Amino acid sequence: MMRLTETTGRHHAHHLLYEAAQRAIAERIPFLDAIREHPSLKSHGLPSNFLDEALTIDNYVGESSRLVDKVTAHVRPSSSPKSPQ
Repeated sequence: MMRLTETTGRHHAHHLLYEAAQRAIAERIPFLDAIREHPSLKSHGLPSNFLDEALTIDNYVGESSRLVDKVTAHVRPSSSPKSPQ
C-alpha cells in the first residue's frame, strides 16, 4: 500500500486494495491478480513491473534491516552489565 500511496494517495490506495481483496475472495483468484486487474490501477499507467518491485522483500524490509543494525550498534556498548559498587 505504501508504494501505491506515492501515486494514488493514501485513501485511494487503501480503497483500491480493499476492493481487490474483496474481489479476490469472492472470485477465488490470487490477490495480486485482482490488484493488477483493478481498473483504477490500470488508469494510473504504472509500469508493468511496479507491483513485482513493490512486493520484492528487499525493497520493503531492506531499510528495516539497516535501522535495526544501526540501533543495535548504538545499544551494544552500553548494554554490558555494570558491576555493583
